[in-house]
Amino acid sequence: MTLGGSLAASTTAPPPAEARLQARLQAVHQFLAAGGAERCDLPRLDAAKLAAVADTLRGRPAVLRGLWRNDLWTKDRFLRKFTSHRVKTNNGHFDHLRSKEVLSMEQYLAQNASEWNVFFADMAYSVHREFWNMLGSAAEPAPLLGFDARPILSIGTQASSTRAHSHAETWQLLLGGLKAWWLAKPGSDLDKLLGADPCVALAGLEGLTGRTKKVTQLGKEPWFCVQRPGEAMYFGDRFPHATCNLAPFVLGFGAQGRSQNWASALHIAAHRNNRSGLQELIEIGGIDLDAVDEDGATALHRSVARGHRDSAALLVAAGCDLRLRDREGKNAAAMAAERGDLPLLELLAEAGTPIKQKDGGKPHAIHWAALSGHQLVLEYLLKRRASAHAQDSGGIQPVHYAALESDVQTVAFLVEHQRANISATGHAGEQPLHWAAGVGHRVIVEYLLRARADPNAADQRGTTALHFAAAQDRLEAARQLLAASASIAASAAGVQPLHAAAAKGHMRLVSLLLQAGADAKARDRQRRVPADVASNQMVVDLLRSQEHFDDL
Repeated sequence: MTLGGSLAASTTAPPPAEARLQARLQAVHQFLAAGGAERCDLPRLDAAKLAAVADTLRGRPAVLRGLWRNDLWTKDRFLRKFTSHRVKTNNGHFDHLRSKEVLSMEQYLAQNASEWNVFFADMAYSVHREFWNMLGSAAEPAPLLGFDARPILSIGTQASSTRAHSHAETWQLLLGGLKAWWLAKPGSDLDKLLGADPCVALAGLEGLTGRTKKVTQLGKEPWFCVQRPGEAMYFGDRFPHATCNLAPFVLGFGAQGRSQNWASALHIAAHRNNRSGLQELIEIGGIDLDAVDEDGATALHRSVARGHRDSAALLVAAGCDLRLRDREGKNAAAMAAERGDLPLLELLAEAGTPIKQKDGGKPHAIHWAALSGHQLVLEYLLKRRASAHAQDSGGIQPVHYAALESDVQTVAFLVEHQRANISATGHAGEQPLHWAAGVGHRVIVEYLLRARADPNAADQRGTTALHFAAAQDRLEAARQLLAASASIAASAAGVQPLHAAAAKGHMRLVSLLLQAGADAKARDRQRRVPADVASNQMVVDLLRSQEHFDDL
């Protein structure tokens, strides 16, 4: 049996719920038991009475009724349509470790409660595009026509959340479950106003029971509202907001920004797959096919982002530049590869988009396919002579990307069928095991260790995978590394894993490392012991008690 086959089943067994998830769940349950689902500090408006929602409200947050006349969705109904679709979960934070591994919808929703949610934008994956196509014209309610620049689809389980952030004007219609929203005025520090994770912050709400009075104007911020199925949340540009999912299945769709405001008719036609309009613009002539919009995207990027093969084919036939990259550094082929859109990728490759690229530069299409776990796309790229050993400007190979945000099957495919090197190093010396440990992919860490990745391999700074796991509070990954004889005394400029865990205040990791024999008196190059760098008092107390114990 191959290593990939021996581990495939373990992806269905997520690690036990952790303390922070329990804290979120407790807050959610108490909130609902106290009647919190009735609370909303925003006006609830009949959308049918608003000629143009966005123009009428002028950005003021509100809950809209009457936009949706169709049936709502249950978890069972959703899974009947999308059970095997593979999706990438994220933790709702906005940092470089936001994404987790790829799971099927069945695996994700089987959890009922999780720290992780699913969020799609720009028709990012097939489940997103198929869902919107299934809704048809109903996906863009009449009062919101043209409000579709960035289509969004969100799926959550109970206690999953999204931290405070802001972006373009937004509407999101809830098709199933209950979702709690926190909002504030543009420029406000919502994180400071909340003072906690959005779900945990529910415990601080007062006067919940019986709060059903009609809201006619906004009061003191932050504003809070529980959105019900069939209702749409609306708010304008740059309103900070955060959410907490209150039910085991929460499904919402909507959009951010207005394509009707784009200056280029070419981009609008490509975005909406308006083939006749696009053809007319091309035939008139005098138009720059490769012009970029305010987001750095060409009309071809807009077509590919929405999965519009017909409009993409028109632009390709008209001679648009296939090599141009958007602000994320993706050409159209890389965008199609990331989204797993094989028909579009085939169109672009056959039209002359270079697939076999020289090392260096932005990540290649094969890196993006590996990152998102699209094995069929990987197989196609490899047949077109893309290299499983391709390096981006940092010397990073596809197997690194697969270890970071994909799944064990993708890693195994690259290692076992394409001879990807599990010990491949980027220019800074990092190996796939470093990346998998840093984001806590326990199954991928297990696979790499069984495939004989070195648990003590260090990058140029001396940092090991255990340092990565300790610094990012990846308990299961750290346990696996310790079981594989990872060194608790590995030094990166004198910094040991215990220093790394203490500096971030990770009590669980500090406790685990101490149990494994880590030295609470170890000093870094500044002669500091772990207690000297600890970021919270509980960790300091634990480490100081260990120092005293060692003296006995």
